[in-house]
Amino acid sequence: MNSGGDKNSKEYINAFERFDKDYDGFIPIDDLAEIMKKIGRPVNEGELQDVKGEINPNDDSIFDLKEYMSIMDKRSREKDCDEDLFTIFQIIDKDENDLIGPTELLNFMDALGHKVSQEETEEMIKEFDEDGDGFCTFKEFVKMMKYDNDEDNGNEQDK
Repeated sequence: MNSGGDKNSKEYINAFERFDKDYDGFIPIDDLAEIMKKIGRPVNEGELQDVKGEINPNDDSIFDLKEYMSIMDKRSREKDCDEDLFTIFQIIDKDENDLIGPTELLNFMDALGHKVSQEETEEMIKEFDEDGDGFCTFKEFVKMMKYDNDEDNGNEQDK
């Protein structure tokens, strides 16, 4: 796993260096979308704005290798997390219809040793069920799984 991270780091550094045309250690923030595309991680406009805000909070229209590597490391970890969540989603989705229902979630929770009721799993799904169909899509499942982590991180920062 470490060698994969080293490979990614080299790829990211090479991409940065290719775009650092005057070799001053900085790249215009407007080149970020093209860099992301070159390394196989294209972003849409919303994601690009988020990444620009994270990588360049002082809005100085340039970023350096350290800022770039920090955001790429974070995005790589997020991608790994989403891949892990997709594997878990597939395990829970016993009928392979790309949806998780309350009974599937109940059975999974039970297998993990978490005793919850059918009503509790229905409520868990209902909280993140954007289309109101009583099931979780993968997108909704990711929001459900990340909800507690985001809330916990926010609470710790407030202390």
